[in-house]
Amino acid sequence: MQSRTILPESFLQNRSRYRSSGQRNIGAGFVLKPTEHASYAQRTLPDYVLIYVLRGSGVYIDDGGRSHPVRAGDAIQLPSNQRHGVVQNPDGQWFEAFVLFDQHYEQALVRLKMLDLSQTILHPGIDLPTMDLIDQMIQNLSVCSDDQLPVYFARATEVVCNLYIRHRRRPSLSPNADLIDQACRWIGQSPHKRPELQELLNHHGISYERFRKVFRQMTGHSPHGYWIRRRIDHAKIMLTQQRLSVKQVAYQLGYPDPFSFSRQFKKVAGISPSQFH
Repeated sequence: MQSRTILPESFLQNRSRYRSSGQRNIGAGFVLKPTEHASYAQRTLPDYVLIYVLRGSGVYIDDGGRSHPVRAGDAIQLPSNQRHGVVQNPDGQWFEAFVLFDQHYEQALVRLKMLDLSQTILHPGIDLPTMDLIDQMIQNLSVCSDDQLPVYFARATEVVCNLYIRHRRRPSLSPNADLIDQACRWIGQSPHKRPELQELLNHHGISYERFRKVFRQMTGHSPHGYWIRRRIDHAKIMLTQQRLSVKQVAYQLGYPDPFSFSRQFKKVAGISPSQFH
């Protein structure tokens, strides 16, 4: 059974870069989508996009209107000029990376059999070296000259090929994956108080001790530790997007006082909420 990778905090921020030269388009980015308002349906893009789901879960809607569940570690291929939709679960967890290139390059890779557009959803799992490649693309696309762009088309190809290779080599998903995904959603939707999971465990016929062991194996955290991290994620959204004070966030999240909140926030995030704010 493979553990789920805990994403470095340095990745968890919005940043992206697009470049174009003539008919050649290329882009890469990391995108946090904390609300369901970022979902969309029946969208058509002129370029090929590969969405790499790094956290959260949701549904991909293909050109025929069929729904496909997606979770962290999946990659969604969006061929150029085809309708699609991505609807994230409204738990504030969705975080994705992406690479983009124009349809001319897409068609060239298809002819070379480096792209298989019939495989809509890939299951490569979370791979930090691939995330590093995307991060380097973002940084370099910001400063490179137009005559250097072919190098970064090659980098985008490397990202896609890495995910294809990992998809082909990855073993079958754990039989407990659905349980853990449901538990993560329940925990993520309850930042104000520790969620009651017994009903979910009864449905799956698993004891709490067994669940706790499997949860730690697959996420790297105890259920309580995972809840604390998601609670702090909600606090970050409240501080940065809702512009609430440290005191307001502390009391809205159910902490007894701002000091207790600040102490836990710093333990998880590495800085105080006032510094983060």
